[in-house]
Amino acid sequence: MGAAGSFAAIGSGTRAPTFSESGALPTGVTFAPDGQLSGIPGAGSAGTYPITITASNGVLSAAVQSFSLVVNAMGVTATSLLNGSPYTRTLKDTYEAILTASGGNPPYKWSLASGSTPLPPGLKPNAKGVLSCEPTTAGTLSFVGQVVGKKT
Repeated sequence: MGAAGSFAAIGSGTRAPTFSESGALPTGVTFAPDGQLSGIPGAGSAGTYPITITASNGVLSAAVQSFSLVVNAMGVTATSLLNGSPYTRTLKDTYEAILTASGGNPPYKWSLASGSTPLPPGLKPNAKGVLSCEPTTAGTLSFVGQVVGKKT
């Protein structure tokens, strides 16, 4: 997944233009008739997307501009999560896991993904991707984290 972003096409003249876009957009990105290109590129949509934006006011010739929308790939790794590990953690042991990202545009900001199973109290990824806590209950947990790179 990528960062949320937007781009506005602007036209001038005595009549307000309407805008259209041709070319394939990445999943999660839309173009509106008011000239707004916006959204969050979906997972697996890294690549270059050639698009053309046309502005028309119904009076003068249409204005046409071509662009390339570039979606950078991001990768995520967790170097110390204890999933399937032979190590045994006990209550009151301090737990820390470090999540790392690559690609995209640093600095990265980590959070729990919308719709993920909630984490136990005190356990959440900080903005730098460090999960840490002192567990107060035993058990196994699953969660979905997300990372967003800086908009360019």
